[in-house]
Amino acid sequence: MSVPAHEQGFEPAKQEPAPRLTLMVLPWATGQRDAAAILESVRAQALPGCEILVVGPRKTVVAAGEDHGTGALARVTVSDSPTAVEAFNAGLDAASGEFVVAVDHPLADAAVLTIIETIHAHDDLDVLYGDDGGQDHAGTVVPTDRRPDFSPERLRSQMYFGTFTVYRAALLRDVGGYRAGFPGAEAYDLALRATERARFVLHLPRVLSMPREPGGTESGAGSPQTTADSELRAVSEHLDRTIGGSAEPGRISGTFRIRRSLHGAPLVSIIIPTRGSSAVIRGESRCLVVEAVRGIVDRSDYASVEIVVVVDDATPAPVIEELRVLAGDRLVVVPWSEPFSFSGKVNRGVVCSRGDYLLLLNDDTEVIAPDWIQSMLAIAQQPDVGMVGAMLYFEDGSIQHAGHLYDHGNAGHIGFGWPHDAPGPNGAFVVDREVSGVTAACAVLPRQVYFEVGGLSAVFPGNYNDVDLSMKVTGAGYRIIWTPWAELVHFESKTRVPTIGHRELRAIRARWGHRMRRDPYWPDGPGDFVKRG
Repeated sequence: MSVPAHEQGFEPAKQEPAPRLTLMVLPWATGQRDAAAILESVRAQALPGCEILVVGPRKTVVAAGEDHGTGALARVTVSDSPTAVEAFNAGLDAASGEFVVAVDHPLADAAVLTIIETIHAHDDLDVLYGDDGGQDHAGTVVPTDRRPDFSPERLRSQMYFGTFTVYRAALLRDVGGYRAGFPGAEAYDLALRATERARFVLHLPRVLSMPREPGGTESGAGSPQTTADSELRAVSEHLDRTIGGSAEPGRISGTFRIRRSLHGAPLVSIIIPTRGSSAVIRGESRCLVVEAVRGIVDRSDYASVEIVVVVDDATPAPVIEELRVLAGDRLVVVPWSEPFSFSGKVNRGVVCSRGDYLLLLNDDTEVIAPDWIQSMLAIAQQPDVGMVGAMLYFEDGSIQHAGHLYDHGNAGHIGFGWPHDAPGPNGAFVVDREVSGVTAACAVLPRQVYFEVGGLSAVFPGNYNDVDLSMKVTGAGYRIIWTPWAELVHFESKTRVPTIGHRELRAIRARWGHRMRRDPYWPDGPGDFVKRG
């Protein structure tokens, strides 16, 4: 039930012209004392084009809505059944703004102005979220939780939006606002349903909210187990509405593993360039390509594969014979007699393959997770996905690759050198997520995408060929996804300094430098999370 503002003794704010933004404060969810602090920060930024709406039980909203000498009265609506769902939806019913945001924490300086300017600049904007911040010892506002640009894959694995999300009011009403039955996860459930229908979801890389604790809290939160159960149910229903599959709890709280259903059993061509070299692995001399193929045959659950090995003339004949014994009729041997070119060898292997999906694989890798192919393939089967990458570890178990990062014209590996079980910043190492690129040491692409973008470029025979491929894939409108569930060891040395020709470095920057200035999916920049190439 809602009681009109004039019955509470407050004069409604003038609504001409209609406001673009409704700032909705819910004292029930935040507590009366916190609500007063939040309302004070909101009133301090009151601008033409926004309205302030206080929603909650009668006694609480009357206290929160008092003027306190500011001269900026808040319009009040009373919800006599103050649950998180009913309070939010009562506010949505009363809101007259074109956009609505539930304000759970004090606003950062100029947040309202920034939001209204952004709304004016994007006619198709439906959802907007920003970063959280705090104050350092000098009192300067600094980001404490930088979020990536919109990452739908990550959102279905983790509620990374935070507590401050601006929605177009018509979209909220269309999806029904908050839903009952998701205690502690109402905002997550809403974010999933709203982004399914949104035309444009924008991350604004600015501090908009100042939570007292990093990450904030979910309004109406119950026990941790209740919240976890609600989140899992929200994600499961989202999967039923969209891509199918199932969800299960992830490696850390608040994350989920998405198990997608495979469509059929398409042939996957595993392309491995090699010269049959050996190396000392775990104290023993081993032929790298033989052990890589042995791992595929012995430890992989997915059977519909062909193994295309592109061999130099120098490859020892016993190596090829051992590969034939291991792989049988699944082996395709492709000769290479030209000067070294990783790109050329992979392209030739692709031309000689038959699979609908291509799995590019270095010969110095070893399978860990038996379902590594299914994990990557099921993602690659989504029609807008152009490439999928894997979690690679060094021999000592530390992380070698958790996606590419492009920053200030440099390319590097996210997670380089981090401990094996590290969840990463904000859980980034344990969830499926969009990335700007992945290494060709292990990557899956639909065959038609590989040919559409021209495969690996001969301009980059040894380095940056995967960076170039990633840029071409995303430039063609496809998403690139990295998954932690496809796990392999990559026996590349952490201490080896690869020889990068100046020609290749100049070429990659000349071709893609304009897109390598800021990585949209890793907003913190390199920091300690990346080794630059």
